[in-house]
Amino acid sequence: MNLRVLLVSNWPGLRIRALWRLAHSRHEIAGVFIHQKSSNAPMPGLLMKTASRLPKAHAVAKRIFGARQAERVALGRAAHLNKVRVCACTDINDNRTLEVVRELNPDVVLTMTWPKKFGAELLNLPRFGCINCHPSLLPKHRGRFPLTAALLAGETETGVTFHLMNEEYDAGDILLQKPITIAPQDNGVTLFKKCGRMVLDSLIEVLDGIAEGRLSPRPQETQQDSLMPGLNQTDGLIDWNMASTQIACKVRALYPWIMPHTFHRDQRIDFIACEAAAGANGAAPGQVLTYTDKSILVATQDAAILVKSPRVTGFSQWRSRSYLKTHIKSGGLLGAKS
Repeated sequence: MNLRVLLVSNWPGLRIRALWRLAHSRHEIAGVFIHQKSSNAPMPGLLMKTASRLPKAHAVAKRIFGARQAERVALGRAAHLNKVRVCACTDINDNRTLEVVRELNPDVVLTMTWPKKFGAELLNLPRFGCINCHPSLLPKHRGRFPLTAALLAGETETGVTFHLMNEEYDAGDILLQKPITIAPQDNGVTLFKKCGRMVLDSLIEVLDGIAEGRLSPRPQETQQDSLMPGLNQTDGLIDWNMASTQIACKVRALYPWIMPHTFHRDQRIDFIACEAAAGANGAAPGQVLTYTDKSILVATQDAAILVKSPRVTGFSQWRSRSYLKTHIKSGGLLGAKS
């Protein structure tokens, strides 16, 4: 049996590759839903319907509108070539959207990182239900920022879970899980890419298993569940009173969703990478030990952290380097805003 699959995705890049993967499978793409913040926004509707039909539309859109809108044009281009309908919606549960879903008549709704919870009516529309791809080994790290949670905990393994959806976040019965090794150098960016590749590699396996009745849903073990709390920009402030290994895990975990940062007086200094290093006896946490054009060695509770490629927020690279060279001196202190 072949399945009609409705792809509902807010995962840039991956949804294009998922569309192509589905197009070359035995299954049929019923349509693609993407999220749009405002119903009045001209994108992606206008640009996707016109520019997406042009062979070089992606490059033109990237130059004019930026990478995010260019990705939507590329999605529109892929959909046009495969004769697939793309719908932009602000609320997946409103009557207009539900009517479109009924019209498309999917056997399965497959979702990847969608910002709104599915309501009961939508969950009950597809014959085989709605399936979510979650980047963790559920029931661990439910909710938002599962990769951040795994990296903050210093874990060496995570994975992806395909599960049936219900009215709770990430709580439905599990269909398939695939583990992923977390390397010591992995951060949010690299781990996100690993999960994306695993989702693509497992996509058809899940759909084939459903079509052939080979996948048996199993309930999650709720006693092992964990939920990552929400994050905000202030969570990126580094506390130099922490141990070096904890700080290194935090920096790896936060980027790219939250920018790790510290302050020198009232100037915020951002950085996206660091590594634990040997410290200096008697140095206070946050004390600058050495500075070069490309790094700052900062004392921590137990040793030191080598901050790589620091940059003053809002400054050009040249101006930032000039500020750091002038003001960051051995013995100076970094920390909260003064």
